[in-house]
Amino acid sequence: CDLALAGTMRVTAAEVEASVARKSGEELALFAALAARLARAPEAAVEAYACMGRSLGTAGQLASDFHDLFQDRHSSDLASGTRPLPIALHLERQSAAGRRSFVTLLAKAHHSEAARKTVRRRLLAAGELRRCAFIVELHCLRAQAALDRAGALEPARSELGALIDASSFFPKRQN
Repeated sequence: CDLALAGTMRVTAAEVEASVARKSGEELALFAALAARLARAPEAAVEAYACMGRSLGTAGQLASDFHDLFQDRHSSDLASGTRPLPIALHLERQSAAGRRSFVTLLAKAHHSEAARKTVRRRLLAAGELRRCAFIVELHCLRAQAALDRAGALEPARSELGALIDASSFFPKRQN
């Protein structure tokens, strides 16, 4: 998650998504495009692989941030004050007073296990899990569509599909 967004009261899900896409998405897009170029793939396939990498990198990082927030007892994002997607989604939907209250709770979560548990409970109760999973899934679907356009051959097609599936909250789409 972007440290530039750490501690902010007003952060949008679109800003978080764009930040993740600029970092993790573009990195994987570069790697995928370079591999396709080295394999002498046609330009359309190179572009499709880059799109697959961008979407997969974004989905993977958003999912990783989610897992850090909800499954890591200490959560590096809560400890550092960064604003991963579930927190941004929640802050967007709050009134000014609700935002202030939640940001105060987030500040306490830097050092308090009880505050971290309260943050997680509030996010889950507000449906941020479902919203976050939906956004990650959109990126996974974009990655799969780009992989289809690239015309990957086996076994690479199945292996890349498995990587996409591993980032999904709804795995096992592969045939």
